[in-house]
Amino acid sequence: MNQHSLYGLKKFGYDLEMYFLKEKGSSLLSACGLAALALCVGLSAYRIGNTFGSIGTDGVFYALMAKSIATGDGLLVYGVPHTIYSPLLPVLIAPFYLLGFSLENSAHIPIVLFALAIIVGTYWLGLKLHSKKAGILSALFLAVNGVFFWAASTSPSPQFVAGFFSLISMLFLCRLTTVEARKLPRNVGVAVISLALAYLARPEYFFLIFPVLTWTFVIARHLHGIVTATKSVLFGLLMFLSTCAPYLLYLHDQLGYWTISGRGNELSVIV
Repeated sequence: MNQHSLYGLKKFGYDLEMYFLKEKGSSLLSACGLAALALCVGLSAYRIGNTFGSIGTDGVFYALMAKSIATGDGLLVYGVPHTIYSPLLPVLIAPFYLLGFSLENSAHIPIVLFALAIIVGTYWLGLKLHSKKAGILSALFLAVNGVFFWAASTSPSPQFVAGFFSLISMLFLCRLTTVEARKLPRNVGVAVISLALAYLARPEYFFLIFPVLTWTFVIARHLHGIVTATKSVLFGLLMFLSTCAPYLLYLHDQLGYWTISGRGNELSVIV
């Protein structure tokens, strides 16, 4: 290939990149690119999952809980109330089981869907924090990351569910720096409810409420005053605890003490 051809190819690539990544006028193209990327990842994950996928030890418990939920028996494993593994993933698996999918496939489907949603959410977070180019490159690098891709394809893990809701929480926390005071409760509410849903998928996310409320107070106080900041924090705490309350009450009823997770009793699985 001569030098003139190489120059033309580079210019074409540069022009395409500028059109695709420019901040205005390419929303439709970006959306189509993300949709194509998500489709490729989804089909590849389906193929790899059918070939190499397994439900794993933890996945068995999530699947059994989902089957119990689908049959209307609640959070049971082998007929016994379960407190070790968090409930949100089984709740998400249950509808696919009711639709007629096998229990194993029902456990994999939500994970692939949430992995795709994380890719799209990563684009929006990069766009919000920096630029469209940062969002597209971040989403692309995540989609082709081997660890992320393989985990989403082969084993049902609640981390993808928790990761998605924590990403949504971050997106709405970023909005606090630009929204007016009357829209503050709406954004705080979505952020903390998303965080509560992440907790219902993985118990360690419960502790993120403290830095989230601290961030909320600092930003709201700086932009809208201490009264609005205090109200926002109290509202956020109320919404978070209200979302978590049913599961916290369930744990208290089954264990006899207050806790955010029954994982301290994991030896009971072996016994």
